[in-house]
Amino acid sequence: MPEDNKSDSTVPMHHPSWMDECASFHICGICYTLCGCVEGNSEQRQECACIWSQVRAGLRPPPTPWPGFDFPKAAELCYGCGAEVLSSGSRWSVWFCDECKEQVCALHQRHQRYLIPIGRHSMMNGVGLAGSAAQDQTAVKEFTLRVSGLSDRMDVLKCWASTIVAEHVRARGFKEGRDVPLLAYLDALIRQPVDKAEAFERLVKQFGASA
Repeated sequence: MPEDNKSDSTVPMHHPSWMDECASFHICGICYTLCGCVEGNSEQRQECACIWSQVRAGLRPPPTPWPGFDFPKAAELCYGCGAEVLSSGSRWSVWFCDECKEQVCALHQRHQRYLIPIGRHSMMNGVGLAGSAAQDQTAVKEFTLRVSGLSDRMDVLKCWASTIVAEHVRARGFKEGRDVPLLAYLDALIRQPVDKAEAFERLVKQFGASA
């Protein structure tokens, strides 16, 4: 992707130490997801959602698996506020920063059901099938329907995640359609913080619920 938004910043002191691995990452100017080489290693490159769309369409081969990772992904921005960098790559990775995760869990508690997916694995979202039920066709059918519904909600969440990051990028003066250095983005958010509560209210509306 073209890279016009430059950064001469260093890693701010408040960033977690593992951010050193992703210091050269960028936010794609088209899909607004993270991409870049982990610690500058071209053999361990995290691709953005644009590339994964091409992979799913059969237009390019999937990236080479990374040793020790379930998915070739080292970091993601919080799917709720788009303002925090989270470690990733595990099937159990959480998609929300601590503050947004707390809000999501409280929402589920109030509604007494899982509304917003919290991570990749179905069991993280209250969807599972006990081994003893694997031969029960009714149970299997119900599980399949629940997985399908979960997948749809994941698509809604991922769409929101890209939308909120795109809004932050535009609001902080970065050039439209150009890759944004991750560190420059985070520095801009320090100068102009995100209203996480407002972002969460808008996220909840994507799922037809109220905060």
